[in-house]
Amino acid sequence: QELYVVGGSGPGGALNTLVCYDPKTKRWSTLHVMPTARERMGAAVVEGKIYVVGGDDPGGVRLNTMECYDPKTEQWSTLPPMPTPRWMIGAAVLEGKLYVVGGLDDHFNTFATTECFDPKTEQWSTLPPMPTARAYLGAARLEGKLYVVGGRGPGVGLFSTPVCYDPK
Repeated sequence: QELYVVGGSGPGGALNTLVCYDPKTKRWSTLHVMPTARERMGAAVVEGKIYVVGGDDPGGVRLNTMECYDPKTEQWSTLPPMPTPRWMIGAAVLEGKLYVVGGLDDHFNTFATTECFDPKTEQWSTLPPMPTARAYLGAARLEGKLYVVGGRGPGVGLFSTPVCYDPK
């Protein structure tokens, strides 16, 4: 099982790098660069493929683009864009689908938006919004539910209360 690190910030701004750490050899290797340099994006693994979505580019433009890296073929592919361009989002996988929650737009407006990408159909759907708009958050799957923790909201500071989405 390898560890992949994609994009992020460097001395020149947003990166398009993809590096992999192999714990067996204790070595890092540089892989194929991502088509879009980005930072403050969401990333998650669905069925062995790495999905990278949103964030902002080196010019500070908020992105809705999504790209997928397949370690088996060592290739990137560009997929349908997420409906809402945003950065500082949370991303998690639930029942084989990628969920993207919260984030900020170009004007630092905070979103309660929840969008879901189905890799089988390559379609996005918009779900009911979170009860609270937040960015700088974490998202994770636990026992068949999507949990959103932490983050910062408009005029409320930091959140300490998690929210939960149950797809059933």
